[in-house]
Amino acid sequence: VAVAKELGASGVRCIVDWSVEEDEDERAWDANARRKAELLERAAAALGPGAAFMPVKLTALLSPGLLERLAALGGEGGDAAVLREPRAGLSSQDVRLFDEAIERLSLLCEAARRTGVPLLLDAEQSHRQLAVHAIARELQRRFNVGGAAVVYDTVQMYLYASDARLPP
Repeated sequence: VAVAKELGASGVRCIVDWSVEEDEDERAWDANARRKAELLERAAAALGPGAAFMPVKLTALLSPGLLERLAALGGEGGDAAVLREPRAGLSSQDVRLFDEAIERLSLLCEAARRTGVPLLLDAEQSHRQLAVHAIARELQRRFNVGGAAVVYDTVQMYLYASDARLPP
């Protein structure tokens, strides 16, 4: 914290992170979300405006398999449909996983809004990235309101499809 504050005096802000690997365990997703929110609160209290943002690796907070199944719905030219209505085409089990993931992430977004430390949804493996964009847009519609940016997305510009995935 002392080094972060010293850097802050020179205008350098910190990225606050706590990384965990992907998991297919719903209890782990809940525990990871709680720990991430606690860290966000503690970092904001300790660093104040020196905390620039917090990266979020979605596969630690929701089903990696769901990301793959959601991204696969994009198929040939179907990206826009997945980004517009991500639940369409999912099984009832996957809709449940998706909705629970959005609720879990919403708690983290609320902590980000409260503390003033935005979230950056970190890139995943390229075959999962369309699903990350869909989740980012869902959260952005809810939380990036009133001129406040709470949720940022990552666009991997080295991929051919990236230009088309930039918001209009």
